[in-house]
Amino acid sequence: MFITLEGPEGSGKTSQIPHLVEYLREKGYIIFPTREPGGTSISEQVRELLHDLKNAEMHPRTETLLYQAARAQIVEQVIRRGWPPARSYSPTAISIRPLPTRGTDISKPG
Repeated sequence: MFITLEGPEGSGKTSQIPHLVEYLREKGYIIFPTREPGGTSISEQVRELLHDLKNAEMHPRTETLLYQAARAQIVEQVIRRGWPPARSYSPTAISIRPLPTRGTDISKPG
């Protein structure tokens, strides 16, 4: 299971994670908290790129694809193959992901 708390900056995602983790652990779930973008060396570099104020001209489609690339990296590197316990049972991953600030529909050209 992969749970993602999504919302704009300052909406309380980070504040809610500890409460959710504690609640689910009390219910017997094995929890792996992480953040997006982040959680791996590559994803942390993507995070720095996205948060760098020098990149204000970044196209919304580029921003969206970078968020997706960071998620793909953590899923493949940590959740599917790099996190050894994940091989022997089904952990629940909980992640924080801000909504892209510029927003775009990547299915539309332009």
